[in-house]
Amino acid sequence: MEEELQIIKDYISLEQLRYDDRLDVRWEQYLDNTTQVITPLILLPLIENAFKHGAANSRFQSFVHIKIRLESARLHFHISNSFEKNEQEAISKERIGLHNTRRQLELTYKDYDLDIYQQEQVFVVQLVINLKSYASA
Repeated sequence: MEEELQIIKDYISLEQLRYDDRLDVRWEQYLDNTTQVITPLILLPLIENAFKHGAANSRFQSFVHIKIRLESARLHFHISNSFEKNEQEAISKERIGLHNTRRQLELTYKDYDLDIYQQEQVFVVQLVINLKSYASA
């Protein structure tokens, strides 16, 4: 888990350099076990989408807010990002990245819940995974 989060933080640092003051990034985390095993790079596409469909398509101030909580091998991941109205139609259809992430979750975990929705000009992804629920082949 610790390595996975470091990859995400490094990615976010690069994006912050790209967008400078035009982007507000907030990060909250609580981990009760930093050595918990997680499928590598399963969260990164969700982070990438927030930047690609949010800040990258905005001419104005934008935000990406991330909350990660790990308790008793149960991961709670929440990400929200702003988007402009002209991007609304594009994100209302599930993109290939979200589709691939959903498929990877199906193949990897038996117990997970992925919710994707939008409110006004905010796109939200909520993911809960029981990290001990590995799917068997």
